Amino acid sequence: MMNSQSIRCILEMMKFLTIILNIDEINKKKVVNMICDKKNIVLLSFGRRFPSAKNDAKGVSEIIATILLLSISLALLCVVYLVVLNNATGPSSTYQVSSAQLLASADENNVFLQNNGGHSIPLNTKLIITVGGTDFFVTAADCTIDTNGDGQWSIGEQILFSPPGIPSLFGLEIQVKIINPDTNSMIMAGLVQEGAKGDFPYAQTLIPFDVWPHSATLKLYYNFVKANFLPGKLWFQWKRSDDLLWTRTSYINITMAPLSGYQTVTLYNLTSNKNYLCEAYIQYSSGNSTNNQSGGIKLFTTKIDAMGIWHFDEPSGIKAFDSSGQYPPNDGVLKPNEQRGPQRGVAQLNNSLRHLYLDGIDDCVEVANSNTLSVTDECTLEAWINRSDHSDGLVGLPVQSSLVQLGNNTLGCGEPCLLNVNGDIYALVSTNENSHGFLSTINISDTGDILENISTSSCILDFFKFDSSCVNPKIIQVSGMNDIFAIVYSRPSSGNQLYIKTVRIFPDGQINKIPLDTRVLDINISASPDIIKIDVNTFSIVYSITAANTGVLISLDISPFTGITSPVNKKLVFGDIMIEPEIIKITASLDNYVIVYNCIGDDGGLRTVKITNTGILSDISYHIWYDDDDGGNPEIIHVHNDVYAIVYAGPILRQSCMLKTIEILPNGSITLSRTIPPLAGAIDQFTIDFIVNMTVRSPHILPLYGVNDFYGIS
Repeated sequence: MMNSQSIRCILEMMKFLTIILNIDEINKKKVVNMICDKKNIVLLSFGRRFPSAKNDAKGVSEIIATILLLSISLALLCVVYLVVLNNATGPSSTYQVSSAQLLASADENNVFLQNNGGHSIPLNTKLIITVGGTDFFVTAADCTIDTNGDGQWSIGEQILFSPPGIPSLFGLEIQVKIINPDTNSMIMAGLVQEGAKGDFPYAQTLIPFDVWPHSATLKLYYNFVKANFLPGKLWFQWKRSDDLLWTRTSYINITMAPLSGYQTVTLYNLTSNKNYLCEAYIQYSSGNSTNNQSGGIKLFTTKIDAMGIWHFDEPSGIKAFDSSGQYPPNDGVLKPNEQRGPQRGVAQLNNSLRHLYLDGIDDCVEVANSNTLSVTDECTLEAWINRSDHSDGLVGLPVQSSLVQLGNNTLGCGEPCLLNVNGDIYALVSTNENSHGFLSTINISDTGDILENISTSSCILDFFKFDSSCVNPKIIQVSGMNDIFAIVYSRPSSGNQLYIKTVRIFPDGQINKIPLDTRVLDINISASPDIIKIDVNTFSIVYSITAANTGVLISLDISPFTGITSPVNKKLVFGDIMIEPEIIKITASLDNYVIVYNCIGDDGGLRTVKITNTGILSDISYHIWYDDDDGGNPEIIHVHNDVYAIVYAGPILRQSCMLKTIEILPNGSITLSRTIPPLAGAIDQFTIDFIVNMTVRSPHILPLYGVNDFYGIS
């Protein structure tokens, strides 16, 4: 119904028409101004000078008629406009519809709606999202990512909706409707994506998986919607992106329920590191026609060709599985397979939740040879390694041992001392049961293999008996340029006096059987000497004398050109028992050295001393224990930084061969685990050999050149 305002407006229009109709001053020569006073409706009509009434009567009637028609039209428009406004439904008292600009899009799995301008939208706004003919009812609050926390779907904020149970949105029609929750009336509707509406069968090409250098598995989702569309077929077609022709896979026939599901096909003999295209198809019958529908095209790239990929992330076991896709796989085996072998780590290391810990000595993952690993040209090896400082001082297992006789000498090999001569050639001095002194040369490769001399059926290259009376021999290089070596030993037939003899050993392992020089260094009863080079021609020897086994340190000169030795330069007598002493230089120090020995109670002891390049001698640390049980025939060697290894005959009653690592600083300080009495702290220790009722004698250790962290022990 019209209200009073509408009626008043119509009456005013009628008054205006009356004014127009009552105009009778047709011949006036002025502008006629007509004003509707109450509503301020102004009509400004510009007149002209008209002719006489008689001649222009027809013209006056046409003007009046035109004005009348315009007035009636204007009045009718006002009436209709007022009626519409007064009968429209008023806005809700709790919900105000505001203008907003929404952007809609979709990807493989999600529908996105973003408020891109206008006003914020309440979170109780209803949404109907239709995907492939299936309606999903949600509210803005269910899906809005409220970044500013104002409780509104504000400008710039986004709705993200993932339709449950739909593997892919590709090829499906997507519609969005926005509903006023108070009036349940639609505010806005739009088509986001054209596609299948769920009334006809469709297929979707999904992302390929298990993509390897030479294989990949294709996957599709299909939906025949209704049983009357069966029987139907599914298949793939694929090609390399730079090929022209497609290759079709075999048909997959669908003749009965289920009407929807997944299908996969694995491709083989692909080319590594190439782009491929794949497309799924569905075929169905509708009436008398057969229809083929594409599921869309997907791109995938095969992996770079790898002969083996090992992640070392297995939870347990000794296998390291190859994940390169090679068939058969190049699986590895953890070695050695024992408690001290490779350890599996479960703590996170960088971005890896699992890792494999190798001790850097003899732990490894061994992969057997195969056709795919038979490299004939070149290959690339890549690894991610986190090196731990704590690997220093750890001990591994024996690589290889060789048990041989020294040529025609069948009386054994006692008190051996091994020294590198040149490359793979080593010199070995030893004695036999008759106390004869022997010098032999051996070939040991940089991989730890002890090579056999076919002519002698042993590992001996050359052999020389340098003295018919010898115990406790040690050998050292005097001059590599002149192939001169010195042997120091006690001579039983001369009252165990301390002797030194110089000889020449050539780079190929051949020995000059004529000694260069022989000299007596101490006429007292001596035992277990050890020699070390201090400077170009300065050497120092540590040994024990008399029945009390008091330790002695001397210095002397040996010519690097002739091998001639000089008399003793300096002499330092220690007040402690020092049996079977061994001396080496402390790394990174100028003139500090460490001596290990068997001490009182048959325990193991060590001390640090200073020896200048002129042969001046002094004590630094004095006596410290390294083993307070057994420490027989010890020998010490530098391993890395401040880490040193001691090999010796240990518990019980020297039936075991022990290897222990300790820390010695360049200034001569020894890291202790106990101060009274002082005991050197062990980084690690390992029993190399233990045989009941057998005694370990004179163990010797040295690095094998060419291989990091490999050591030989005789």
